[in-house]
Amino acid sequence: MELIDPPLLTSVTFKIDDSVVAVVNTPPFRADFDTGSYAFGWHELFATGQMPDGQTLNSEVRRFEFVSAEVGWAAARNIIIPVIGVVGTAMLIGIGFQLWFTFAGKKSSLPLGAPRKYGLLGGAICPKCHRPFALQWWAFNAIGGKFDRCSHCDQWSVVKRASREQLAEAEAAELKSAQPQTPIPEMTAEEKLKQQLEESRFDNQ
Repeated sequence: MELIDPPLLTSVTFKIDDSVVAVVNTPPFRADFDTGSYAFGWHELFATGQMPDGQTLNSEVRRFEFVSAEVGWAAARNIIIPVIGVVGTAMLIGIGFQLWFTFAGKKSSLPLGAPRKYGLLGGAICPKCHRPFALQWWAFNAIGGKFDRCSHCDQWSVVKRASREQLAEAEAAELKSAQPQTPIPEMTAEEKLKQQLEESRFDNQ
């Protein structure tokens, strides 16, 4: 028992029912007790304080039920077990949805260089195919980033959220790889001879 923000007092007497628990003459005014020293059931806890002028102040009476350890644990189990059940069920449902979205996903048919939206979570660059993809909300947290599946190559990797600049560079590289390269035309025999003559020329000073 403890008095919170008491007025100026010279002493405080703590009581349980009609029994004195302790008399405290100096702040902080508090007293420790063991409920096992009292009969199980309802008890009244209160305190009386003495002012310097001799006036007596009485605290509010608080009623508490003292129970055995077995009864206390039984009451706690009645509260904790349903809470654990609800929380555990919610976790299993969340994990189930996460796994379903994880393994039911399909590869993206987005062509190389096509514009895309990354959403609120942003995007990452796949270390396998090097294509940028949107981070999924159901991705697993991992050391160093997210364990996510690339929507292009369908491979799993630990990736970090990329900046806008990094995503733009990856998109540019993807677009460049999508453009066909112009083949270098084969030189004719006459053009090859002309090139050899040009390379063999020298200035006569």
